[in-house]
Amino acid sequence: MTRTYRHSVERGLQRSYAVMVALFGVTWALSALGTPRLTDGPTASAVALLAAAWTVQLVRGWRTALGPVDVLTTSAAAVVVSLAMGVEAARAVPAGTRVQPVVVAAAAAAGFLPWRAAVAVVAGLTAAYCAGFVAADGVPYVVIGLWPMFATAVAAGVVAPLMRSAGDAADRSQQATERAMAEAAAAEGRRTAHREFQRTLHDHVSAALRGLATGGLASTHLRAACGRAVDALRSAPRPFDDDRSVGLAAALVDQASATRTPVELDLDHTVTAPTPVAHALAQATGELLRNVDKHADASVARVVLRRRREGLEVAVRDDGRGLQGPVDERSVGLRRSVVERVDEVGGTVKITSRPGAGVAVTLRWTPTATATGASRWRRADLLTFAVGDIRRPLAMVNAPFLVGNTAMSLVYAGHSVGTAVLVGWNLLLVGLTLALIAKSHHGVDRTTSAVVAVAAVGWVAVALPLMPPDSISSYASWPVGAITPVFVVLATLRPAWEPIAAHLTELTVLFVLISVGTLTVPSATALLPAILSPLFGLAMGIAIGRTIAGLGAVVHRERAAQQEIVTTQAHRDGRAAVHGRRMAEIGNEVEPFLQAVADGTHSPLDTDVRMRADALDQAARDELRLPGVLDPAARNLLAAARAGGCAVAFHADSDAVDIPHSAATMIRSALRHPPPDRLTLSVYPENTAITIVMVLAPGDSERTDRLRADVAHFSPAIEETPEETVIEITCDATAAAP
Repeated sequence: MTRTYRHSVERGLQRSYAVMVALFGVTWALSALGTPRLTDGPTASAVALLAAAWTVQLVRGWRTALGPVDVLTTSAAAVVVSLAMGVEAARAVPAGTRVQPVVVAAAAAAGFLPWRAAVAVVAGLTAAYCAGFVAADGVPYVVIGLWPMFATAVAAGVVAPLMRSAGDAADRSQQATERAMAEAAAAEGRRTAHREFQRTLHDHVSAALRGLATGGLASTHLRAACGRAVDALRSAPRPFDDDRSVGLAAALVDQASATRTPVELDLDHTVTAPTPVAHALAQATGELLRNVDKHADASVARVVLRRRREGLEVAVRDDGRGLQGPVDERSVGLRRSVVERVDEVGGTVKITSRPGAGVAVTLRWTPTATATGASRWRRADLLTFAVGDIRRPLAMVNAPFLVGNTAMSLVYAGHSVGTAVLVGWNLLLVGLTLALIAKSHHGVDRTTSAVVAVAAVGWVAVALPLMPPDSISSYASWPVGAITPVFVVLATLRPAWEPIAAHLTELTVLFVLISVGTLTVPSATALLPAILSPLFGLAMGIAIGRTIAGLGAVVHRERAAQQEIVTTQAHRDGRAAVHGRRMAEIGNEVEPFLQAVADGTHSPLDTDVRMRADALDQAARDELRLPGVLDPAARNLLAAARAGGCAVAFHADSDAVDIPHSAATMIRSALRHPPPDRLTLSVYPENTAITIVMVLAPGDSERTDRLRADVAHFSPAIEETPEETVIEITCDATAAAP
């Protein structure tokens, strides 16, 4: 199954929740070992129930999908343990630890339930916590004690829908991209098939028909040429699905064997090239050798294949009469069958000639540099692949904790001697965190990470000595956890060892201050909230970063594979559609005739066969100039007009896939009895419009009126004189042949 962005978002949310459960589970396990009241009486049963519920949550959150039953289970366990502690161990457990069951349950409710159900669950958790601890702590401190639950619920309630919406939007965008890529691939496939069919008509079909029509060649040679033309017509254009290297020498031998002129071969049989390159170079070489046959009057041709320091080279030379003027690379055969064919695979063509000294053509191809091995994406790139813009999720995760820490700095302002310093440092830390989040979509470099980590640890080193000595086990120790948002961001964006090193440094500062008596700790378990509060952010960031980045890599890889499948299939379908249409227009008329000559049913020396070949050759040439336009009726009218002495000339960009069928309408209308003495049709593409100009000689008012009526919906411009009639229409390019 191809993973979607929504899938990666859901997995990231669940695994982040599983990490929270694991961390709080460690806290509670250590607290239970150090607090006898948690292992005696009713409280022990409640703690055991909580441990079982959290174990199930941890496994399911990491491996499967969480649902309403999971939320209700962990919420029920949180309610039971809160009420039980209120009776047996309200003051035996630090506030930061005893709130953790309702924090976990609130996170599950806000993250995995509809918002109304989540509000109801959080309200129930609030009521249970207040019922358990209000008698021991009083209402104000119970409310303060619940702020982590409210902050977590708000963060989860905002972030989870936001990330899911982002995942859905990314999926929709990806689907639109895939559709656009498929349409582009289909269009490119149609253009490729069109070019290939044009080349087939020019290189094989017209050459075979012209050979039959003109005569003077051996029957075996003519039959072989007709056979090759049939094979070319029947070979539906297909994309090369891989770039495996293949030998080029054998293909060049095949091309040389199809010529009348003797060919000397000097081939390096170790030379290989990717399949598309080998095909293009072999076909271009074949066209060059056919040109030698038709035009060079040469006694011998020579084909040389050599490996070069970078790439390969094919040289074709003859000893014929050479070109009598400058090389015209715009000629149909040379441009379409040689220059463009080689250019399409990244090669070059060089042509040199002197009168009486033959022609030398060099085809060169150099492989382009490609990356080897798996691409090394930045962490920011992988996060983007998975969830889109990472800034908003990071901001929403950290916002409640930044607000909560700021509120704590104000609530406990009177509890320390350095109130102004602590409040000011906290505001600087908030600004630093927000700046880091703002930069997160571009990634965070090592230098920035180090500066931020030093600032965070420096904050702790300054803040801890200013705290009341006995505050480490209460929320008065809020500065210890104030760097949690920084750790969340760094652990999400950077390699795990960097924020881990920062956290270890922070713990070192904490233990040093405890060892010298600056801070006092009543018990080891009382120290757990201070240790685990920043560790919680660190672990959450690592889980988010590694999980989402890993899923981002999977999503990117699978999306790339899916795009390749979609575009390849669309390209193949586009090619097949054009090939089928072109075969229906001209191939089905020509192929049976060529096959009959190739298999000996028709003699290539028969006069009727030669006349039929001449007519089909003219039809093929018309198809080259007006591809996909002329139907059988138009071709029959053209053949009859030419037989009656009408001179017909077509001028069009034959590389265009679609020429309007209105051209065929004009031809049929102009050639109705009596046909003109001369017909010239020119097609000019102009941006989104196509202009068609027809010139008929001599002028004929009846023919002109007929043409005017047949193309009236194009608002034709007509000029008529006794010598000639000129009619011009302009069509929208979208009205061209499908």
